[in-house]
Formats: sequence, structure tokens, C-alpha cells
Amino acid sequence: LAPALFQPAMQSGNISANERFFCSPVVYDEKIARTKHEEHVNRALAVVDRMSAAGELKNPTQRTAFLREMSIHMAPAILWNSITTKHKAYAQEQETRLLMVNGLDKLTPYIETRVRGSSLVPFIRAPMEIGQDSIAKIVVGPAADENGEDSVRHLLRRQGLTSDDLIVR
Repeated sequence: LAPALFQPAMQSGNISANERFFCSPVVYDEKIARTKHEEHVNRALAVVDRMSAAGELKNPTQRTAFLREMSIHMAPAILWNSITTKHKAYAQEQETRLLMVNGLDKLTPYIETRVRGSSLVPFIRAPMEIGQDSIAKIVVGPAADENGEDSVRHLLRRQGLTSDDLIVR
């Protein structure tokens, strides 16, 4: 998809909960992913070392409170790195991950469901204007069932889009 589709409409101060999101390409390289994790952990450890050297973490209650606060600040970066990292075997997918940043209480009104096999799958629509020039290609993965390509063609036709040169298996 075109990168512009993943830019939230942050210009307006009055956007709905399902329009508040971050996007990032997925990393398919374990070394890069580990380096990103290590950067955040090392920064946190440097702060702990400085505070320890200054004698600011001697009190067990203060130390526990500080380390709890530190973990709260580190968690989003570690989580973000985790959800934007995937095994190199999937590199051909070249995915982009979208993370909605509101709490479940604000997102609940936007939760919809769809059917996949015999299961109901919850999802939240992120507003995007999809047009013919918005889609670069659609990769039907090796685990897709035999109707995968036909299902994608049908979906595109329902949206008024053609699929002749978009679908790749």
C-alpha cells in the first residue's frame, strides 16, 4: 500500500479513537531487532547506574518504585520493537504494522467482527482512502487456501478496483 495511507489525520484536533495510530515497517533481521532492544535496555541501565553511583537508590522502597517506573517507560519501546519484528522467513511480505494508541475503553465502540472459517474475528477499522493507485501489489501467501486469489479479486471488485496485475502468489 502507498505510505500515505498510513499517515494519521493528526492535523485535526477532533479525531476519533480509531484514527490515533502509529505505523512502522516490519524488520525481518534478527540482528537489527536485537540492536533496537539493546539500545533501549542500555539507556535504562545507564540511568540506573548513574542513580546508583549517586547513592539515590539505597532505600529499598525508592529503588523498587524507581525500577517500576523505569519498566513502565521502557515497555512501550520494547513492545513496539516486538510487534514490528518478524522472522526473516517472512521477509517477502514486507509488512507495515499499525498500532492504535487508545485504551480499549475508547476503542470498544469501534470494534467490529468478521467471519473467518467458523470463527468470529474482532477488528477495528482504520480510516484509509483506498484507490487503484493505493495498492502496489497483493501477495497471496503460501498458507492461503485454494480460494485465496479469488477471494482477493472479489474483495477488490467490491471496492471498485481491478486486480489484473496486483495479485502475486
